[in-house]
Amino acid sequence: MIAFGNKINYIGVKRGKLTNTEAFGLAAIINSSFMDKYFRCISGNTQVKATEIRIMKFPTREHVNKIGKQVQQLMTNETFEIDLIVNPFLDFSHRR
Repeated sequence: MIAFGNKINYIGVKRGKLTNTEAFGLAAIINSSFMDKYFRCISGNTQVKATEIRIMKFPTREHVNKIGKQVQQLMTNETFEIDLIVNPFLDFSHRR
């Protein structure tokens, strides 16, 4: 059986191009445990809508680059390794 999806969401840069390092950083953020739990809480599953992406609070572009550089050096794509890199950059200051 073959299945086709009819929706693709893109994350890009308004002016300029998304670098490979930024792409790695964004991929790590989106694949982190925190984001997985966030999407499951707001939507009940892991299907991400464009509206949800638009309202997401991402780290600064500088931090995305720093995350991307560290992730590019990983020899694994294990979630716990990604979380060790991503979590320090996520803003948890509003937690109670």
